[in-house]
Amino acid sequence: MINRLVSEVEAGLAARPVLLRDASARALAYLGGLADRPVAPAPAAVAALDRLDFALPGPGHDAASVLALLDDYGSPGTVASGGPRYFGFVTGGALPIAQAAAWLTAAWDQNAALSVMSPTASVLNRVALRWVTELLGLPEGTGGGVTGATMANATCLASARDAVLAAHGWDAAGQGLVGAPPVTVVAGAQAHTTVRKALGLVGLGRDRALLLPADGQGRIEPRVLPATTSCSTRSSWTSATRPGPAPSSPRSRRRVPAGAGRPSGRAARPCGSASAAGTPPSGTSTAASPRSPPAPPARDHDHGHFSAE
Repeated sequence: MINRLVSEVEAGLAARPVLLRDASARALAYLGGLADRPVAPAPAAVAALDRLDFALPGPGHDAASVLALLDDYGSPGTVASGGPRYFGFVTGGALPIAQAAAWLTAAWDQNAALSVMSPTASVLNRVALRWVTELLGLPEGTGGGVTGATMANATCLASARDAVLAAHGWDAAGQGLVGAPPVTVVAGAQAHTTVRKALGLVGLGRDRALLLPADGQGRIEPRVLPATTSCSTRSSWTSATRPGPAPSSPRSRRRVPAGAGRPSGRAARPCGSASAAGTPPSGTSTAASPRSPPAPPARDHDHGHFSAE
C-alpha cells in the first residue's frame, strides 16, 4: 500500500512540468478570449456546470483529466470580470503582473502564518501594509490585512467597542461583554449589509444600531450625528428619522414604529458611541445623561460602509 502511494506521488511530481504547461496554455487561451466573449456566461454554459457535480471519487481522477474538466466546463461558466467590458459591483480585473505573481506564489506554496514558516511572505506582508498606511496617511505600524468587507467592519467595530468600554473602566478583552455597559452604535440608513453582520459578530447586536437617514449618495453630514447618546438598549435596527418620505434606497427603508430613536425611558448608564457613519470609529467616547436624547437629524444623509476591502 505504502509503495503504491509513493509511486503515485513520484509519478505526479514527474508529470508536473507537463501539467503546469497545460494549465498555462489553457489560462492564456482563456485570457485571450475575454475581450471578445459576452460578459455573462451563456445559459447553456451555466447548465453544463452540472458536469462538475459528481459523486466523490474513490481512487481519484487523472490530473490532466481534472484540469481539462475544469477548463472545458468551468471556464465557459465564468463571468468575464477580468475583461474590458465588465462594470459590475466593485470588481476590477487583475493586472498581468498580479496574475504572474499569483502563479509564482502558488508555486512557492507557503504557509504565511508565522515569519519562521515563510520569511518572504512575512516581509512582503509588512512592506505592503507600510505602503498602504503611507498612501492613506495612517500612523506607521497600524492596520492589518483582512479578507473582505465583513471582517474589515468587524475589526473596526471591535476596536471602537473596546476603546469606548475602556474609557468607562471596562476591559472587553479580559472581562468579555457579559455585564458590560451598553454601547450605542450610530450608523447610516444605507450602511452596507456587512456592517449589520459585523455588529452581530462583535456582540454589539445587529438590531441595536441607531440609524440616521441618508441621501441618494449614501452620505451623512456631521451635524446630524447625535451630540450625546443614551445607554438604553434599543429594541431593533432603529431609525432616527423624522416623519416624512423615506429615502429612495431599499436599504434605507428599514424602520420601526414611531418613537424609535428616542430614549426608551428606562434607567441607563452613561456610555459612548461607536460610529459606522462613513469613517472608521475613532474609539473616543461621549458620556451622556441617561435621559439625553440624540439630536434629531435635519434632513436625510449617510453611508455606513467604512471597510477597506
